[in-house]
Amino acid sequence: ADRLRVVLAEGALAEALAAARLAEVRRNEARLRHQRLAVRCPRGGVVLTRDVEPGQAVGPGSGPICTLYDPTSLRIRVDVPQGAVANARPGQRAEIRSETRRDQPYEGRVIRRTDLADLQKVTLEIQVRILHPDEHLVPNGLCQVTVFSDGSGTDAEVTDVLLIPA
Repeated sequence: ADRLRVVLAEGALAEALAAARLAEVRRNEARLRHQRLAVRCPRGGVVLTRDVEPGQAVGPGSGPICTLYDPTSLRIRVDVPQGAVANARPGQRAEIRSETRRDQPYEGRVIRRTDLADLQKVTLEIQVRILHPDEHLVPNGLCQVTVFSDGSGTDAEVTDVLLIPA
């Protein structure tokens, strides 16, 4: 009888150890599924748009999941009349006024002139970096920009220059 109890106990122990191993395997499978569900982004930012719904299947080649922006690195696209765009130079001081912060304008610097023309408005685009953005500014918002040509910003302030011969 004692030997029978020992054999039954050993069998119960083996069954419990197998159940514990099965539980461990299921836990590891669940962790792996969770890791594969996580979407990692190489950069941080604030979600601007979500392009998929929760539970929707995504994979390589399925397109963007969301659109992010970095609130500490905002710049403004400014439409400048064609006749005045030649006066805009990298490094020039700019003042940005927004409806979200009417009492205090933002400080900025001209980054560059682009070749993007709007034939309807007869304008070219320049880009202005906002030096100290805050949470009041959001992408695709409207602003008024004044670029100063009073010598407060010059080409000498630009540190990275690439010259391309004609």
